[in-house]
Amino acid sequence: PKNTAADRRQDMLKQIATGIMSQRLSKLGRAPGSKISGGAAAKQDLFRATSAFGTIVVAKDGDWKSALETAEQETRKAVQFGFTQGELDEALANVANDYRSSAQQAASRSNGQIADSLVSRSVEKRIGQSPADNLAMFEKIAPSLTLDAVNTAYRAAWGNGPTLVHVSSKAPIADMEQSVAAVLA
Repeated sequence: PKNTAADRRQDMLKQIATGIMSQRLSKLGRAPGSKISGGAAAKQDLFRATSAFGTIVVAKDGDWKSALETAEQETRKAVQFGFTQGELDEALANVANDYRSSAQQAASRSNGQIADSLVSRSVEKRIGQSPADNLAMFEKIAPSLTLDAVNTAYRAAWGNGPTLVHVSSKAPIADMEQSVAAVLA
């Protein structure tokens, strides 16, 4: 990837979308009677070659079927109906606060934190920037991080649905492939 404002904007749109989805799953996990104890959405770059985009949930009491149903339903709702302006406003405020805090605390970063940041940027094939520069970049692109743009980025990243479903369980699952396919049908 290039290290341009347009690339940073696309990354930011996906970051905000996954942040909103993670908040939805977290709230759902805290709701009475929920079948999940929590969850998250994430975009992860893999080996400088590709990226993965997905949803993760943690089942309560080993009820993987209900957890998988919840993940599928919440992801489908986000793809079909998008996010709300209130969710976007909260996410943007959180991201802005993170950038401001990083810029204010830049002088107190340890050598290890600076090294970790440089290594991460190298893996991402990006030029490292100071926290102040990151804040300036965010402030420059923030007006273009609209609800429509975030929803479009989420839909594009999710594509036509999952290409991989991973189910982990303490107990063996009989006919796992057919069982998982039946839940997602």
